Amino acid sequence: MCGICGIAGSPSPSDSAVRSMVDQLGHRGPDDSGVFIDNKVGIGHTRLSILDLSDAGHQPMKSRDGRLTICFNGEVYNFRELRSELVKQGYQIHSGSDTEVVLAAYEAWGIDCLKRLNGMFALAIWDSTEQKLLLTRDRFGIKPLYYRLSNERLLFASEPKSILAVDPQQKIDWSGLHQYLHFGSSLGETTLFDGIKRLPPGVAMVYDPHRHQVEQMEYANLADIEPLKLDYESAKTSLKQKLDQAVKSHLVSDVPVGVFLSGGIDSACITAFASRHYEGTLATYSAAFDFD
Repeated sequence: MCGICGIAGSPSPSDSAVRSMVDQLGHRGPDDSGVFIDNKVGIGHTRLSILDLSDAGHQPMKSRDGRLTICFNGEVYNFRELRSELVKQGYQIHSGSDTEVVLAAYEAWGIDCLKRLNGMFALAIWDSTEQKLLLTRDRFGIKPLYYRLSNERLLFASEPKSILAVDPQQKIDWSGLHQYLHFGSSLGETTLFDGIKRLPPGVAMVYDPHRHQVEQMEYANLADIEPLKLDYESAKTSLKQKLDQAVKSHLVSDVPVGVFLSGGIDSACITAFASRHYEGTLATYSAAFDFD
């Protein structure tokens, strides 16, 4: 878990303003932090080191030519396959970080690269040549990303309180509050704060800070997935294989991996699959509460 945040538009963001947003996300990334400022755009990052623990994984991260700058939160599980493909095309990737692979993928394929990323992520990429900022989330919306668009600027962050650090004049969104009290969560783009929205899953937002223009495009929609037509036995075999592959891919890490055991069938299955592929002792954790 990392944290990303930023300001784009007028007036040009200050280093201190972006750092105040970063400070609110320190719990998401205790290992490192950084800020990048380029005229009308400032982005910040707090890092929880999982892949390539060296300084080569520091963010915000720039492309080799300095044109692109990325802040990334999450993991891309097929980054090794994408890296091999990009290296064959002539791209030089020097770190073991999936962030550098995502940056090279965007450089190679543009916004279409999002369709090729298998993972959970929220990211921001600033293109200094096109003078446009890309914000996006994974197709399931696992990683959070919030934004506020007003007063000729765009604010974004992994958590609303980071936005509130530089724009505290917020009112309650009563619809979002009612949804939270009824469902345990606000729905869709709605949040508890009036004016702060949640970027939908599988959506890419491109912001032009000079013209204060926003364009949203959907790169993935679960409704477009056609259901498989399998008999019961084939479905069982297919599900087992896919679960095994998914858990195996999630074990790629440069730090120890553990599993939370809740006592349910889902965490038990994950632990069983993980124990097949994890080298060494797989740590498991459970929580108990004394209500007396």
